[in-house]
Amino acid sequence: MSPGTAPPPPRCTEGQAACDESHGRCSTDHPRFFAPPVPQARYPRPVPHDPQAWIDALRLVPHPEGGHYRETYRAALGVVRDGQPRTASTAIYYLLRHGERSRLHRIRSDELWHFHAGDGLQVHVFADDGHSVLRLGLDLAAAEAPQQWVAAGAWFGAEVERPGGWALVSCTVAPGFEFADLEFADRAALVRAFPESADIITRLT
Repeated sequence: MSPGTAPPPPRCTEGQAACDESHGRCSTDHPRFFAPPVPQARYPRPVPHDPQAWIDALRLVPHPEGGHYRETYRAALGVVRDGQPRTASTAIYYLLRHGERSRLHRIRSDELWHFHAGDGLQVHVFADDGHSVLRLGLDLAAAEAPQQWVAAGAWFGAEVERPGGWALVSCTVAPGFEFADLEFADRAALVRAFPESADIITRLT
């Protein structure tokens, strides 16, 4: 190895996935969902302007709730919740195209959404105070904002309204996300709870 050359990533065993090369860790928890971060030097020039180019450039993979994603950060700092240790925070890239959906789901942590590129994204939230729409994007005149957040325990899902549109965002979760916390909504139960939003619930479940 020549001076100044970074060490190679860990060689994970069969059934594992390198989920954090920078920390030299391999994961067996969810090998389908974790993969190494993308070195910045590999990003194409110029910046991609279509969703498939972003998916390829960032090496995103299908998310079980819909769309494409990649985990990019898992904090080394740990916290304890309900007597169990977990990471303090996690972050992902997430890309959603028109015609796809982020299925209605809930988790046990707050989740922040950060807009990067593309078209506006609508996040539908169902909580104790009813249905609300968080608009993520840069069109402030259309009530969009470059950052939104969803409280722990609320049901939420997302879509891109513009035909042919797409949105690249990041999602940050604290305490950190674990797939064991992911719960998808039951369509019939949610329609009973929010009958005035039946069309939206049906579309996002």
